[in-house]
Amino acid sequence: MAFTAETSKQLAAQAGRGNLRALETLLREISDHIDELSAQEIAFLDGVTAGTSEASKAMVRDSSNEMDGVPLEESQSVDPSQKVTLFDDFLEGTLDASRWEDADGTDAEAIGPLITLGSINGECVLTSGDVGDGGTPGDTTAVVDGASINGKGLMWQADQGGLVMEARLKITTVAETILFVGFIDEVSIDTDVNLCIQATGTGDVIKSEVTDGCGMIYDTSFATNPTKFQMGGTKAGVTTTVVGATGPVDATYVTVRVEVSVTGTLEVFIDGVSIGTKANAVTITAPLTPDITVATNDTNESLVTVDYIWVQQNR
Repeated sequence: MAFTAETSKQLAAQAGRGNLRALETLLREISDHIDELSAQEIAFLDGVTAGTSEASKAMVRDSSNEMDGVPLEESQSVDPSQKVTLFDDFLEGTLDASRWEDADGTDAEAIGPLITLGSINGECVLTSGDVGDGGTPGDTTAVVDGASINGKGLMWQADQGGLVMEARLKITTVAETILFVGFIDEVSIDTDVNLCIQATGTGDVIKSEVTDGCGMIYDTSFATNPTKFQMGGTKAGVTTTVVGATGPVDATYVTVRVEVSVTGTLEVFIDGVSIGTKANAVTITAPLTPDITVATNDTNESLVTVDYIWVQQNR
């Protein structure tokens, strides 16, 4: 009989039940096929280290399902059959209205995302209002001073798996800026800009203008570590934060990555380094939209330049 994958399974099953003739046949067929391998094919398999890629060698994932330290899920990030992906490098002359909703507060100085024409690699700029709070921490409202860019609809959800948002951005003047990067459950529109997490000005007490959302927050109104990146979430109206170890520098790009697990655990990375995790950060069944919002803690405008935004989740 022809030696196929199916017949090899049958022979192996018979051998497992003590059929020595079947075992003999199976081993003979395997030996014959090994003899048919060329030296090049044998070299392709010989000396393979699981989880490590090498020129002219077969690639085998390790016991953690990784290859060169890259998890399987991350390697699938370029496969459209596995992932839903939104990416914008802001190379067009105007904001893509089919992807994004731009919003700004009631202050005339607040300006939603504007594409910077002629900039290297493409950029868009968010400009807050300048009404501010007169130096009173926590009085700033995004409805007045906020400017944001967020997804066109509520199309993202933690329980889908693989929910992630990444943005490369810089703050012109960090000392007076409030910045949020992450997911919220409301699409901001003009005169109705929402901040997921914000200091109230009383110690480290926080407030939120959404019911569900999570991500990275920078707000100089925090009493403790006001110059550090922080992370947190609002789950069914309850908001909590975790303080990171680093903070932004004026006019210096950082890459902010927000990951949300299927259980609602939030992890935020700054330039590839995790600043912490927060379990139960968001309701996993809440439909969300990616969001970047800037506001000011002073009577000066705050500018945030965004190089790119990348959002993804499992299909």
